[in-house]
Parts: sequence; structure tokens; C-alpha cells
Amino acid sequence: MGTVDANIWIAGFDATDRFHAESADLLSEADKRDVQLYVPSFVLVEVACVLARRFRDPAVGVRAASGIATRRVVRVVPLDDTLMSLAMDLGAQWFLRGADALYAATAQITGSTLVSWDQELIRRAGGMTPTDWLATLL
Repeated sequence: MGTVDANIWIAGFDATDRFHAESADLLSEADKRDVQLYVPSFVLVEVACVLARRFRDPAVGVRAASGIATRRVVRVVPLDDTLMSLAMDLGAQWFLRGADALYAATAQITGSTLVSWDQELIRRAGGMTPTDWLATLL
């Protein structure tokens, strides 16, 4: 099980992103191996906005976010009081940015591995790169 940061979804959808191949491989393998992927619900907004801005096309962002939400192996975790409180505590303790704290809290609540390209999140919250996490699946 993994909690997947928005940067992986964004790279997976954008063939021009420098992390596209590795991100797409991780998402494909998760589908093939029926590996549960968790995302905090705001990831849908984050991915939609980034991709719409990047491609200057709102439809691209909405399609990508919808694709995440309907993916068989994805479980969207709501931003409830428990998640928000844990994110606040972890974010303050580990000096994380707000969005990163939500990913760390999602991973902790679900008992999953935090997967991200963000080196700060990996160092401070114990995450893994997609490449390293994928190696554990194979």
C-alpha cells in the first residue's frame, strides 16, 4: 500500500515531465499488481489545477483528476478532523509544508508507505521515491 503524492500523478499524466517514465511505471505496476494507493482528497484539486495551468487547458486537469478518483486501486481519504489534526501535528513536528503534512498524515492513518519525488518529504516524513518503492513491489 502506498500514499501517492500529487507530483507522481502529475508526472504520470505529463509526458514532458522529467519524472514521467518512472511515475507512469509505478502507477501501471500498482494497477497490474492490485496495490492499494491512497490519496488525501485534496489531491484531486491539486492535480487538476497544476495540469490545467501547465497545459493551459482546463479539460486536461479535470480529466486527470477524474481518472485518479475512478481508478480501481485508488482510495480517496477525506479531509476529516482526524486527518487534519494529525497533519497539523506532523507538519509542525517535522517542519513540513501544509500539503506535505496532509500526505504524511494520510500515510500514517492508512498504514501505507509515503511515496513522493519531494526529497524534503522523503527525509523528514520517511517517504520513498517511486523508483525505490517500485523496487519493493517487483
